[in-house]
Amino acid sequence: MKHMEVRECENPITIDEVLEAEETIGAKLPSDYVEHILKYNGGHPDKDCYPLLEPLPYYNRITKTEDKSFDSGISWFYAIYEGEYESFLRGCRFNGDRLPKGLIAIGRDSFGNLICISVGLGNYGKVYFWEYKGSVPLGEEPWWDNVFLIANSFTDFINSLYSRSIGRNEDTKFIDVHDKYSLPYYLNNGRKHAELMKSFFAKAPIEVEEFIVEEIEENSDLILKYEVPSEKKRYVRYITDKTGEYKDAIEDVDSYSLQGKPAAR
Repeated sequence: MKHMEVRECENPITIDEVLEAEETIGAKLPSDYVEHILKYNGGHPDKDCYPLLEPLPYYNRITKTEDKSFDSGISWFYAIYEGEYESFLRGCRFNGDRLPKGLIAIGRDSFGNLICISVGLGNYGKVYFWEYKGSVPLGEEPWWDNVFLIANSFTDFINSLYSRSIGRNEDTKFIDVHDKYSLPYYLNNGRKHAELMKSFFAKAPIEVEEFIVEEIEENSDLILKYEVPSEKKRYVRYITDKTGEYKDAIEDVDSYSLQGKPAAR
């Protein structure tokens, strides 16, 4: 499991406190999740986006068609502590009747949706997205229609996290920044132009630390980038969304951008 930068964590806890929490909820938590909560105990991860193995269906208001969202985000991991907000045990009590049997809420996004982990026998350790708007009314039996698979393990979930910048300028819809851990997950969940992205990033030497995917607001065209410090070069691929045509380019990079500063387009 890769190292993460996590802000605003609660105080560290002991394994005894984890065992007490397991006794309270009546379930044994997956070992990789236990490792994570012992190290961080809640907080907001700097890399807070992830791809889903089961994309989310939604209505695209621009194209007026049914579409799929291949990515989502997490705002907070729940913590084992006595406080009121983002509390693991409080979340278990509050969400227990809303989730299908075997799912435990371990975090949330900014829209009331939950990130859950399974403690059930058939899918133990898998991580799921629970969509609030598709849930059944309180008092009715929860279903799986609003539950979508994120990752087959908590380790896979953590490794798949990446950062996304939204609308940094008027041309850009988003910029995704990946590391060597998250990139394979991002490219293996059925998204459009995945093979063109794979073939481009596969050429990057081992010294490359960041793999960038930029989507243009106007036409959904993609710009792929990575920088090779030893060469002082930036490799770029432009992909036309409608046709799948692409063009590669190599740019000189000054030492300023190679030191981790924002690079010019």
